[in-house]
Amino acid sequence: MHISNKMVSQLLDALVKQHIENNNDIIAEFENIKTTALKQPEDTQEMIDLIGFTTKATTETIPKLQKDISEAAKRLHFLLDHYIFNEEEIDLNRTTLNWPSKIAPIFEENDEIVAEAKKQGETHLGDRREKVMLDLTKLMT
Repeated sequence: MHISNKMVSQLLDALVKQHIENNNDIIAEFENIKTTALKQPEDTQEMIDLIGFTTKATTETIPKLQKDISEAAKRLHFLLDHYIFNEEEIDLNRTTLNWPSKIAPIFEENDEIVAEAKKQGETHLGDRREKVMLDLTKLMT
């Protein structure tokens, strides 16, 4: 009986370790999305890259992360019956499970950042066009 308890304990410890690693990976991916989505683009290429990143994040990355979180929730449900989490592990689980509700406002802020960048780009382009037109007028006279 002693050997079987030891094996169960080792398996449980391995499952908990994997669960924590998976949660850390999920959180890191969400943090990367947040950091990238909230970055102010410096030029048109960065704005195009940001739009592409956001599109991929909403259509591919977030659905994958939601699936990963669903799996994490299933593991957590099992582990709650067999393992006592410490405060740090509880916070990690909470953070992992709460990320989906925190990501929507980030994408909304990203929409505002992109709209402002487009507006600034259009204003800058209009100013450059006006300068070119003035230069052409001077050359023609």
